[in-house]
Amino acid sequence: TDYNSEKKPQLSINGLKTSSERSEQLGYQMMLAGAMVGIRNPRAHDPELKFTQHALEFLILANYLLGVVDHSTYLPKP
Repeated sequence: TDYNSEKKPQLSINGLKTSSERSEQLGYQMMLAGAMVGIRNPRAHDPELKFTQHALEFLILANYLLGVVDHSTYLPKP
């Protein structure tokens, strides 16, 4: 399932009616994808990496992004 489709996302954080709303949607899509690639992936593939000083910041970011997802609207594909 492609939740990140720019034209017809399956998760919408807003009404997607204005250019500003579509830009906001795209920005959060990029932040969520970036968190998976930039934060989760390196640690999943190299357990020797130690980033304990950033752990709280990562948790705060993850909590915020999960809140955005939690408050989004599911738009099923037709």
